[in-house]
Amino acid sequence: MAVDFGKTPDAVLALPTRERLKRIKKGERDDPDLIETYFQYGRYLLVASSRPGTFPANLQGLWNPHEKAPWGSDYHLNINIQMNYWPAETTHLGEMHEPFFDLIRYFQPTGKAMAEKLGMKGWCMGHATDIWGHARIMSPRAYWGGSFFGGQWMTFHILEHYRFNRDKAFLEKNWDLLTASTAFAESWLIPDSETGKLISRPSCSPENRFSYGKEDGTTGKAALSAGNTFDQYMILQVFNDYLEAAKALGKEADPFVKKIEETLPKVQRPQIGEDGRLQEWRLPFGEPEPGHRHMSHVIGAYPGNQINLDRDPAMRDAVLKSIEFRLASGGAGTGWSRAWTIGMFARFSDAERAYENLLAILRKSTFDNLWDRHPPFQIDGNFGSTAAIAEMLMHSHNDEIKLLPALPADWKDGSVRGVRARGDFTVDIEWAGGKLKRAIIHGGKNSMGRISVSYGDAKHIVHVDPGGSAELSLADF
Repeated sequence: MAVDFGKTPDAVLALPTRERLKRIKKGERDDPDLIETYFQYGRYLLVASSRPGTFPANLQGLWNPHEKAPWGSDYHLNINIQMNYWPAETTHLGEMHEPFFDLIRYFQPTGKAMAEKLGMKGWCMGHATDIWGHARIMSPRAYWGGSFFGGQWMTFHILEHYRFNRDKAFLEKNWDLLTASTAFAESWLIPDSETGKLISRPSCSPENRFSYGKEDGTTGKAALSAGNTFDQYMILQVFNDYLEAAKALGKEADPFVKKIEETLPKVQRPQIGEDGRLQEWRLPFGEPEPGHRHMSHVIGAYPGNQINLDRDPAMRDAVLKSIEFRLASGGAGTGWSRAWTIGMFARFSDAERAYENLLAILRKSTFDNLWDRHPPFQIDGNFGSTAAIAEMLMHSHNDEIKLLPALPADWKDGSVRGVRARGDFTVDIEWAGGKLKRAIIHGGKNSMGRISVSYGDAKHIVHVDPGGSAELSLADF
């Protein structure tokens, strides 16, 4: 894979990395080559810390210099390890995803024991674990430890890997993991006493809390409730992924698949609040931390796909208002949180705000060696930013390839080669003067064959045989 975001002056190229980064922190915007390096550095870090046959990248990748590391140099399952693998598919490093899938299987015995202790079926994990695979509530405070869907978030990646390579053998191999994950989610649901819809209970929004009015007129703060948005989108994603996998493998008649199909419409969907934002909790609670670093309630939009940003304008606006509110309240203060913000604006095809947040992570959350500063060092911000840059250049959601959906004005001329799209396609794009010049869609051995390709408001249906390619130019749109 290769990227070119434009020309950096020779005098700037001659400077050491730390001096070039210092220039960006002072407000300079004339060094696209450094952003190319930052992007490829993220890919390098994944290659170096997640080889097939090894354990996957943890909070510090594998670059932990401490005997007593921050957070034990462990696996946090409520965003961090997942973000580590967001760039694996789009940036053409699908094989580096394998240790992540191996870890899911490695966690099965302890995770099944945890589910059983909770009185549930299937498999689950808490918000954090380690190389020994401990599966338990890892904190006495619900604020930290009241997460029960860390394992389910991990299984998102199984379907994502399949969507990019359409390898049914891989899906069959991991069917038991999907089934165990789905069984837990199904058994965790209870009916809402008011609506009759199925909700998650108990339920937390990772590492966040809410305020509520007490009977004595004072205000209380809590983390545990029922049916929060994060949990509801998590369950909807798990169920829909399971049904998608069943259809691909011809397992629609399986009794448990039929049960999930019947249960899915009964699951309560998250709501839009009176202020137009996506509600983080089932009830309109107050927010003691309005600029909270986690944005877990937007998981249905990114990295999940339960909110259709192309076809659901009301929910799209609600998600956008939620992110804007977080930022206006001082959010994105950590590297990984800022990386998630870049990715969200890229998904919204908002080029300038995606780019401004990309510059913000370089200015505020990046060390001289280009490592992500949490603080302290935490590698997920590197990986999340790398994935977000790929998302700025191409989308492949909803059976459609979108070319240059969030191309910033500063990248006037450039190219990308080898970015991966869902449906088993690889895409090369060139642009000049801020406009598409040409794109080549390459079909893999399992490619869908027919794909809608869009640029701006125009669309073009392309037929690409497995192993073949199709070339498009600006004139085609």
